[in-house]
Amino acid sequence: MLRLRFVLGSCFLTLKCGPVTSRSYKISGEVETEIGNGRTAEQNLADAWQGETLRDEMYRTVYAHRGSFGSPHLVYDETPFGNYLELEGPKRWIDQTARQLGYDRNDFITLGYPTLYSTRRKGSRRPANKWPPRVREA
Repeated sequence: MLRLRFVLGSCFLTLKCGPVTSRSYKISGEVETEIGNGRTAEQNLADAWQGETLRDEMYRTVYAHRGSFGSPHLVYDETPFGNYLELEGPKRWIDQTARQLGYDRNDFITLGYPTLYSTRRKGSRRPANKWPPRVREA
């Protein structure tokens, strides 16, 4: 999967290297690079790509652990199809942090956002062209 993400005036292109899921964790690799002109990249990808696409609007708040790049962190994602808490880091850190927040492995969701979006949309009475509903304006 390719993802084009716009964040605070910057644009990042990410290649998601297929999820390798375990029973409790979603483990996937990714390669990411910053792109100079995101709107041009977006148009070029749209012109070249004939496969399935998903466009969403998400508000992400990142809480870094110890504040260094690459260290474990907690993110809170607000999406049109639900709000999600992600714990990204080593399994031990994830388990400890989840416990501190009142969760255990039975609460973990290992599905990716495209699957969550599709599942939620199928249960909606909204026509596909009206999905996702806007949560709030940027």
